[in-house]
Amino acid sequence: FASLAEAGIKIELNTMPYASFLKKIEEGDFDLTICGWGADYPDAENFTSLLTTLARSQGQNYGNYANKRYDELSDLTKITPPGPQRDAYFKDMAELVVSEVPVIPLFGAVRVGVYPKEWVRNFKRDLEMERDAVHINIDVSRQMRGINL
Repeated sequence: FASLAEAGIKIELNTMPYASFLKKIEEGDFDLTICGWGADYPDAENFTSLLTTLARSQGQNYGNYANKRYDELSDLTKITPPGPQRDAYFKDMAELVVSEVPVIPLFGAVRVGVYPKEWVRNFKRDLEMERDAVHINIDVSRQMRGINL
């Protein structure tokens, strides 16, 4: 809230039970809110689809953002193979969002884990979802012998 206050924006925080919050979100009964989204597949479309007019009826476009050009570009990203042209569509969509500011994207990922380095091999953190176990190779023979940190 400090950065908003610095910009001269006064905020009144209204706390409420989660069920009430969801009802207000679904009804569009808010001036400003914060919501989250976690990518479930590694593609920009995972996020850009949240602001299409279609997403208004599906529940993710809570601010009821609508822009015909944004929707057209979104449709093009679905039929264009990965490459410079598809990247350009995403860039144009991002420019529309920046110029119209229907959302303020935030990103925050703080993940901490402790793994025994002597028997955990090829560890790779998955920032999309909490699926780290699928990326860990455990040397079971060292684990069974009690070799630990």
